[in-house]
Amino acid sequence: MTPAGFYTYCSGYLEHEKAAKEKDLEWQNAISYNLASLISHLLAGKRLPKYKPLFRKDRREAMTDEELYKTVCALNILMGGETTEM
Repeated sequence: MTPAGFYTYCSGYLEHEKAAKEKDLEWQNAISYNLASLISHLLAGKRLPKYKPLFRKDRREAMTDEELYKTVCALNILMGGETTEM
């Protein structure tokens, strides 16, 4: 195999792996959302916000601990959870 052929093979393989990881993440998000929706509806009789705004693709950058905490607090409020101070 020539170096150019090897490079083409590797880049194609990496693109395939990246697409597979994104598909797995989409499935995990969908399953998590559906489970949270079912639990909140059965336990509290509440409906969750729409799926699309919660799992936007442009929100995939790394977060700091403070940003992650604020996001979790916001989702907790949206889903009707209790607030506790740590």
